[in-house]
Amino acid sequence: MGDGSSIHFTQQAPPAEVGEMKQRIANEIKTTFTINYKRVISFTELRRPDIISEYARRAIGEKFVLNPNRV
Repeated sequence: MGDGSSIHFTQQAPPAEVGEMKQRIANEIKTTFTINYKRVISFTELRRPDIISEYARRAIGEKFVLNPNRV
């Protein structure tokens, strides 16, 4: 739908339907794009063997965030 057909649809659709679509997007925006992280780690922790073994698994639902400001 990257060809502009969604814009064309919203221009042609009944206002009530467009309103419902916008409300649905507003209601679900925080759940659809939410990412849960297992842990926030620092550069120092990044080099620890026990931490390396955790993030090297790349398991589903076990994402790590690297925070360069964390000590």
